[in-house]
Amino acid sequence: MSENEKLIKAKKSIIILFYLSVFYFVLLFSVFIDSFFINKDQDLSLTGSVAIFFYVLILATSIFAAVNLYRFKNPKLIRKKAINDSDERLITIHRMTGAFSFYFMLLLLFVALIISVSLNSIELFGFSLISIIVMIIVHIVIKLILKKYY
Repeated sequence: MSENEKLIKAKKSIIILFYLSVFYFVLLFSVFIDSFFINKDQDLSLTGSVAIFFYVLILATSIFAAVNLYRFKNPKLIRKKAINDSDERLITIHRMTGAFSFYFMLLLLFVALIISVSLNSIELFGFSLISIIVMIIVHIVIKLILKKYY
């Protein structure tokens, strides 16, 4: 891949991250407005824990959008992202992190499944069992897709 192609790919990924953060900001803001001003069925306080959670998420998505907009405007940061995106060591670390996270979550769900039996919690058992099955099916489907196209 040439240097110019790497820069174009980095610009596209920055744009995608920017639009994704704007989408999440709009989604969170609309849920916040709906929860606190339109839907008055619930007794929610604007200084309660739910509101603070929304404030933090809205602030985080706005900062993420601003950072990606700044990255898109700065050619040095685009070049730095292109270098990081094409670094084989970082790609390997990213793939291993994804794999180990999957196995850790699977182990955690197995532990929750075992604990749910001892606590006699049918909800936790059902959630754990369905989550394990879905994770395994998604893993197999993604593996088949990747084998086919790579």
